[in-house]
Order: sequence, then C-alpha cells, then structure tokens
Amino acid sequence: MKGCTTVSESFQGGKHSVELHCVVAGTVIDSKGTTIFQGDTAAHAESHSTYTPAMGGVSETTMIMDSKYVGSCPAGAQPGDITYADGRVTHWRH
Repeated sequence: MKGCTTVSESFQGGKHSVELHCVVAGTVIDSKGTTIFQGDTAAHAESHSTYTPAMGGVSETTMIMDSKYVGSCPAGAQPGDITYADGRVTHWRH
C-alpha cells in the first residue's frame, strides 16, 4: 500500500506475522498482525494498530477474526468477497 513499509514479516509453521509502518494523511500508523492457519480450511487472525495523531478520532484498533471454508462461493461471488449482514458486498481483488 502506498505510504507503507514492511518492518518485519515471517512465515513459520503455519503462522504468518507482519509488522507495518505507514504514514497516511499525516498520521503514522503502526500495525502488528498474526495469522495462524489451521490446515487448508481455517485461520485465526489478530492485529493491533496505533494512530499518531488519532485519525478520525481513533487512536488504536484491534481486530480478531476467525475464518473457515464453508463451501464453494455462491453465483456471482469470488474468493475474498465480503458480504455484510445488511447485504452490502465488498469485492477484494489482488
């Protein structure tokens, strides 16, 4: 991502860790995250970020996410798409 540098990154024994340093619109964002893969069908991820100065009133965030393969994508969806409870869809393309 523009404005970001990877401070460290590793992948060992099914565990991916990354530390990022970003500057976005004058705010320094430092993030650390870890994803632990459970075979080919599930993962547990945790990340923590700090924002200096606060961005939009937010000075830090924490995300904890568990994901699990539950079957093929429905018609019109691609891997990585996110469907929210209200029906909105975000398409993630790499």
